[in-house]
Amino acid sequence: MPRGQPDYGAYQTKRVTATLADMGDLAVRLGSIVEYDRRGDIVALDDFEDTILKWSLLSSPGGSAVLDSTVAKSGSQSVKIISGNVIGRLSNIHKSFIFQGAPQIGIEVSLCDPSNGADFYFHISHWDGVNGQRAQVWYDRSVGLLYAEYPVIGAWTPIANIGILRRNEHLFYPIKLVVDFSTGFYKRLLFSDTEHDLSTIAIPPIGLAGADYLSAQIMCVSAIAAEQTLWVDNFILTQNEP
Repeated sequence: MPRGQPDYGAYQTKRVTATLADMGDLAVRLGSIVEYDRRGDIVALDDFEDTILKWSLLSSPGGSAVLDSTVAKSGSQSVKIISGNVIGRLSNIHKSFIFQGAPQIGIEVSLCDPSNGADFYFHISHWDGVNGQRAQVWYDRSVGLLYAEYPVIGAWTPIANIGILRRNEHLFYPIKLVVDFSTGFYKRLLFSDTEHDLSTIAIPPIGLAGADYLSAQIMCVSAIAAEQTLWVDNFILTQNEP
């Protein structure tokens, strides 16, 4: 998609320097992790470069999540999520955010090197103190399919066949989910170089507790009876998504 202006002056080319009208592109050139899809206003981001993992962990026996330098999309480390060694065992990292009143929400993360039996889930939930909604996506690596949770918790509808992700090689696949909590519908899912329209899919209701907030979760689940791993990097939360 064309953005901004070419790197030359409006009236004549520059001999050495260049003008730059797209501040988003300038930020990326200076090291910003917001380079995949720049729609929406940034609420929070995490490149996992700090010395501590600033997310909560929920795991089955044998599961864990740690900062790790085996592979990284940006900087020197990412998060390695490890499930247990029994089918259905899981490990997830989750974090809550203050809801700022703009219900068109996006969450993005980059995924690398999922084990052969690793299922990947991620979701964004909203609770307004009375009603809750949870929009969730599942990547079933065994068949290479992406699903959205619909119309109730635990029921899934297929989105796309993206194939089996390549392993190793420091290859990170970006994935971004956009929803509209005011209408109660998904909006779109971006994976790699493709955008999928999800605007006819309703977000399932869910019971939560507490005051108004958003919650994001990233999870690895064992689909086979062996320990599974995957790496994630560059989490981004947005609002005011078009």
